[in-house]
Amino acid sequence: MVQRCRRPSFVRCSSPACSSTFSAPVDRLFNAIARSEDHSAFTGQPAHIGAAAGEAWSAFGGKILGRNVEITAGQRIVQAWRSAEWPAGTFSLVTFEFAAEGEGTRLTLTHDAIPEGAAELLEQGWHGMYWTPLAAWLAG
Repeated sequence: MVQRCRRPSFVRCSSPACSSTFSAPVDRLFNAIARSEDHSAFTGQPAHIGAAAGEAWSAFGGKILGRNVEITAGQRIVQAWRSAEWPAGTFSLVTFEFAAEGEGTRLTLTHDAIPEGAAELLEQGWHGMYWTPLAAWLAG
């Protein structure tokens, strides 16, 4: 059973929590999110990411997990997404969209169906666990 929850104010906004441009080509940024090896490299934590829709994924040593809903190479990844700390059956929906922008790539995140009370922690996590280390890894 999937729980439906309120949508926080930071979803589909123009703040860095939702959209950021990185100095990297689309394929490199896409692979950082979609490939286990690259994801593990930029986060410094184990990741196991299935390559196709319907396949399971986990990151940060199983602290977040779910299933790929849609993967369009170089363009879009949609995942059923949950924290291992959430009640069983509670999933949110995360969409990553990739678009070439100049010599870089704009990555837009939409995180829907977030459980009540989790929005602030998730917003901090996207910044601290994804955006910041991803930018550093791409620059290295």
